[in-house]
Amino acid sequence: MTLQNIKNKATFSLFIGILLPSVVSAQAELTFVATRDTIAHNVRTSATVVLRAGDAITTNAAVSFGQLNVAGDMHLTIIFGEPDNQYMVLAKDFRPVNAEDVFGEDIFVDFPLERDDGITPTASGSYVPVGDVDTMWVPSYYADILLGQNRDRLLEIYPWLEYLADMGFAWHENSTARIRLGRAMFYDSVIQFGPGSHFAVRNIIRTDFGYIVDCVVSTLGAVFPNHTVFPERTFSDTFDPGEELTFFINLDGDHLDIYVNDRERFLGAFIRVGREFIKQYQSLMRTNTADLTNVLWPRRADGTMDFPPPGIDMSGFEASHATTARLRIRDNPATDSPIVTTLDLGTEVQVLETGPVKTIGGTTAPWVRVLTANGFTGWAFSAFLESTTAPAELEIHEPPVTVAATPVEPPAPVPQNDAASTPMPLWLTLAIAGAAVVVIGGAVLFLIRRKV
Repeated sequence: MTLQNIKNKATFSLFIGILLPSVVSAQAELTFVATRDTIAHNVRTSATVVLRAGDAITTNAAVSFGQLNVAGDMHLTIIFGEPDNQYMVLAKDFRPVNAEDVFGEDIFVDFPLERDDGITPTASGSYVPVGDVDTMWVPSYYADILLGQNRDRLLEIYPWLEYLADMGFAWHENSTARIRLGRAMFYDSVIQFGPGSHFAVRNIIRTDFGYIVDCVVSTLGAVFPNHTVFPERTFSDTFDPGEELTFFINLDGDHLDIYVNDRERFLGAFIRVGREFIKQYQSLMRTNTADLTNVLWPRRADGTMDFPPPGIDMSGFEASHATTARLRIRDNPATDSPIVTTLDLGTEVQVLETGPVKTIGGTTAPWVRVLTANGFTGWAFSAFLESTTAPAELEIHEPPVTVAATPVEPPAPVPQNDAASTPMPLWLTLAIAGAAVVVIGGAVLFLIRRKV
């Protein structure tokens, strides 16, 4: 392994928060290039070196989430150098030397450094962000936990959290129960899924559906070597340190699905959540209560949501209409309003109220506010709804027909003795016409003879 353009400078003693293997496999040797000036910290001595943008380092996929410096700053790191002279750098400052693409804003989140809070006594330490973050990728089941407002459901997914209780710690007060436990981090050089799944990135290819990423399983042990954010121990039971694999990352708005190796295995689903979601999830973990009033739920690229807003009383739901086509439900009665969800053909809804009448695509009909059977509520253009109950039972009018045929009046009855209305016989009509021809012909002949 090599270090290029290094300038040694002793500054402080370094404490490292992960176990370094004395001998690691060289089969997964990777080269990364610095994207900006950065500092490398020696993991065993009080030395640092300055790396300039464009400098390269070589590693055997020794990547993890670890302690970077004496101040206790934590982040995704890369370790490189000879076994007796290893250095650690921030993964966020590097990219694979031959990568075809980089991660875009549709998936990348730049997390701040984290630091031991010095207060919470936990088995593994309690690290808090040094700075702030507005968004992050978390497992999709976090939304189910928050919607249900039951933090104990996390124990069903992470049974190993109970070991903290056996050590005398309340698991929900531990940093491992915080939302950061399950976050996914996508940096050009390192990917992390939860606390124990780390991958060195060899190549990134952007596609129409998202990304294809060639990776190498980290050769380092993590803080929780066998723990993953997925219900099954996908990596610890299947993939070995140093093993190469490919991730297929499908992006759909705030939703992200990950497959492994030619999509032969579905790894898991993540959602991108915002500040209020993060805040209320943390509240749920600490107090088992949360205020979901202002939580913004993830949306797909077409604006639809998989998670309906909480707190809707469904006890009185009674379907009154069904969709006659795929129909978008919107926040407000307007075509430029955000989409709440999209209903398939034949989906039943309950009409709650009638809104303004509008003409869309040549069709005039009212907007109506509807409630779906799975708890979504919003506005739909009623031209694409048909009644499933008797019209007399509804409180709204059925959508008007766009083009109606002109009504045809029935023929009036013929009076029995009304001559004005009795049809003339055909023989009489012919006789009259013949007489007229004779008279006219005689008159013409008379005039001709007078001139002669």
